[in-house]
Amino acid sequence: MRLSIFLLFSSLIFGGYYCYENKFRFSGTVYCKSEHRWCVRIRVIEVDTLIDDSIASTDFCSDETTKTYDIAGTDENDGILDRNFEIQMIVTHNCSRNTDTVFKTPIKRIPLPKQPTEHATIRQHLNLNMNSSQ
Repeated sequence: MRLSIFLLFSSLIFGGYYCYENKFRFSGTVYCKSEHRWCVRIRVIEVDTLIDDSIASTDFCSDETTKTYDIAGTDENDGILDRNFEIQMIVTHNCSRNTDTVFKTPIKRIPLPKQPTEHATIRQHLNLNMNSSQ
């Protein structure tokens, strides 16, 4: 009896809850007009109410004005009762100041598919001199 109640309760809470690998790819160009060598760290997260999921990250330094990036990562699901991935980039850089500057790109919502999916590449061009994404 207890087992059947537990199974019924579990199916009500977790019904429609999928757990499988979803592949994401992120690419773009980072722009930094600086007389000095500059560095950037790009973290891609899936925004959640309690704890954000880390999907992918990269960090690099450059003497060039522009630098391309291409990173890939995976996330399994988006938590209970949420049918969308909320993807966001957190960018830390020292391009425009002597200290690290941090900004976040707008959240991009991607519906949670019903099967493992390799999502289309998300392209994001980052202009670090403006401290905002473009």
